[in-house]
Amino acid sequence: MARKVIPRGRVGLLLGLLLLTLGFLFLPARSRDNPVSRAVLSLAAGGHQFVRNVVHGLASVWTDYLFLVDARQENLRLRARVAELSESKTRLMELTMENARLRQLLGFKAKTPLPAVPAQVVGRDPTNWFKSVLINKGKKDGVAPRAAVVTHAGLVGRVIELGERAAKVLLVTDQASRVAVLIQRTRAEGIVAGDGRESLRVEYLSRLADVRVGDVVISSGLGGVFPKGLKVGEVIAVEKKDYGLFQTVRVAPGADLSRLEEVLVLQREGMVPPPVGESE
Repeated sequence: MARKVIPRGRVGLLLGLLLLTLGFLFLPARSRDNPVSRAVLSLAAGGHQFVRNVVHGLASVWTDYLFLVDARQENLRLRARVAELSESKTRLMELTMENARLRQLLGFKAKTPLPAVPAQVVGRDPTNWFKSVLINKGKKDGVAPRAAVVTHAGLVGRVIELGERAAKVLLVTDQASRVAVLIQRTRAEGIVAGDGRESLRVEYLSRLADVRVGDVVISSGLGGVFPKGLKVGEVIAVEKKDYGLFQTVRVAPGADLSRLEEVLVLQREGMVPPPVGESE
């Protein structure tokens, strides 16, 4: 805030008034009772009021300045508090969402007869050649080669590389992935294959099989990798041509593979990893 400056002219006038007042005070009492003395007294009184006004104005300016400084400091404190509360709210929301996901995983784990190791997804394949993720559990945590990886919503994939404290998981959407499946409603058999996109296709499904949009697709258990009954996804498209032995069926994965954070690694004994691309 700009400081108020008293003009030089007023300073001179003020000094003059002060001198007149002092001179008047030293005059004999008789000499004061005349028109000149009364005029000087009036001027002195006016000067005194002017001085009071100036002092009051300066005091008011200083008070306002101190108030603004305090207000600015209080504003900074409030801004810091708001930022702190916002960060706390974000952390609380994240913990709440994580807790909900973990509860769903634990619910699924309680239903499956196989032992399972919970793990977090800590990385993704930076290239577009493979659809895979990295998890933070490995041999020392009980993860086995070729182990099936799931979430509460469905099948994620299988372990293809195994380290001491980490493992690489090939997603079901990868072109090298194959899963033996059943159409849950009709028990029709086929092979779900990845094509590098967000959906899956069912291969070798008889053209005469009863398949409808919305049907649930589950793992059949054939091949010895994926336990029977794991949800793979739901049918989203069916195309039957007038010729050929098989029909074209597309499936949306049950698990949201683009937003994986926590998974379960199902344990099975005596697993040996097959070459990538070999059907399970």
